[in-house]
Amino acid sequence: MNEADTCRKFVVPKLQSAGWDSEPHSNAERRTITDGRIVPPVSDHGQIGDIIKIFGGADKLRGTVNELQTLLYAA
Repeated sequence: MNEADTCRKFVVPKLQSAGWDSEPHSNAERRTITDGRIVPPVSDHGQIGDIIKIFGGADKLRGTVNELQTLLYAA
């Protein structure tokens, strides 16, 4: 199983079940967002408070990150 397979099997279904498969969200498999690697912290690209609100709170964001890490490392 490669990275794309892992994404299709584990990540995409989680995003879809969380409602991230309709506007304004997109879970396209490949999308270029910059000309290169992003190295600044998240705060350089937006406020962390806004990101937490998008996920429905810090606990939900933390839970989502932990679940995705578990799934990715299990693959």
